[in-house]
Amino acid sequence: MDIQTLTDKFNNTIKGNSWWAKFANSQFIQMMGIFAGQIIYIAQNYASRALTEGFISTATKRTSILAAAEDRGYVGRFIIPSTGTIQVTNKSTSTITAPAGMEMLTNDQTVITLLETRQIKPGETATGLQVSQIEKVSVDYPVAAQTPFLTVLLDTDLTQEVADLSVSVISDGGEVEWKLNPLFRMSRETSEHYVMVYRPTEQLGVRFGNGQMGKMPPAGSTVRMTVSASRGDYTLAINQPLTPAGDYATLASVLDIKNDSAIRSGAGHETTEETRNRAQYYVPYDGQVVWGGDYRYYIQNKVPNLAWLNVWGEQQQEQATGVQDVSNINKIFFCGHRPGYSQAEVQAMIYDAIGTIPNEMNKRYQYVPVNEKPFAINVTGIAKKNVILNEAINEIKDTLEKNFGHDSSKFGELFENDSSSNRIYAQVKVKDLWNAIEKLGIMISYDIQLNGFTQAVNLNDFVYLDLTKSTFTLNYP
Repeated sequence: MDIQTLTDKFNNTIKGNSWWAKFANSQFIQMMGIFAGQIIYIAQNYASRALTEGFISTATKRTSILAAAEDRGYVGRFIIPSTGTIQVTNKSTSTITAPAGMEMLTNDQTVITLLETRQIKPGETATGLQVSQIEKVSVDYPVAAQTPFLTVLLDTDLTQEVADLSVSVISDGGEVEWKLNPLFRMSRETSEHYVMVYRPTEQLGVRFGNGQMGKMPPAGSTVRMTVSASRGDYTLAINQPLTPAGDYATLASVLDIKNDSAIRSGAGHETTEETRNRAQYYVPYDGQVVWGGDYRYYIQNKVPNLAWLNVWGEQQQEQATGVQDVSNINKIFFCGHRPGYSQAEVQAMIYDAIGTIPNEMNKRYQYVPVNEKPFAINVTGIAKKNVILNEAINEIKDTLEKNFGHDSSKFGELFENDSSSNRIYAQVKVKDLWNAIEKLGIMISYDIQLNGFTQAVNLNDFVYLDLTKSTFTLNYP
């Protein structure tokens, strides 16, 4: 409603009143029209902005995005702790057991935890012991009364460090660990199940059943949430000293400990945009992984920053090889690339991820190493007069590297579905190279020649652009 319309309404309203009629068409009425118009304008803008927060695709506030994600039952990826190995030397005259769960401190007071138990003889140096940058933290919550769908939350600070979470209930019968069941599927009144929730307040929590689908923790019991807390993206260089701490501080005088490999490979929480994009297409399920898309989603959720990933099964494997082999029955194949990591490390990460799949039945898994197929290009062109040639070349290189290079994060957006074979893999297309340069708007004309470019034929073929072997020649008109 505009100001003139409001002014006319004010004038028409007061003309029917003998006292107020004298103010008709006065500056006072004009001021009231302007004042009311501003209020309506502000209210309309506020309502319009508030409306956008109601949709996860247009929301700008993180709390709105998290609220929409919670409505969909989505809980983002936890922190992935850094891992590595250590060597331990026994300086005493007796055999000492280095127990799993032993916490050690680095020079910057970061907690490193031993993941395996090893007996070490006097004077012996044990190498290759697996460690992780985690710290166990327990939070207890007393249950005053049985409550349907009781929800227990961690505080915001601890939530930001969660790498793993287990839940147990302590009652007269002792401490019993309850099982995560994301949808309370097949849960009965006696099923000791819970689901996880992530609130817009940046708090991770667990929710129990209502006595019909899922058991309620009894009154007087205690809910214990045991958190593996981690800093996530943490790196410790090789040969750094580690000191036993906490309950194991007495071992500091008899054990000489240092890491014999770099402690790394961690990753932080999802970003807001990751949560927005994942939650839009997330369908709540009970952790079962059946289809190829399920495996792809599951692995990408468990192993972040994979630049390239392919998953295929028996049918696709035999179509690719042209050979029917009984060893392919119920076998699922994986192939992936993560920047900065070897194929052995990527294989270990994927195997660790699929090792937590429930009810895997009789499926068998096989990792196939990436078959890298780099190609180069020769770019010649005429640049616009208002650009600097060196800067133009660098801008072209950066754009091509970002979209088609060895460590590009864009391969997930290039999935090509070949309906004739049902094969799904990332494929660089020649037209995409032209489009990427064209969008920069710095060239009058240009030409691209390909060197060594081949199509992805096998399911583990990883085609990418090698800029180190590419040439760029630009001139002015």
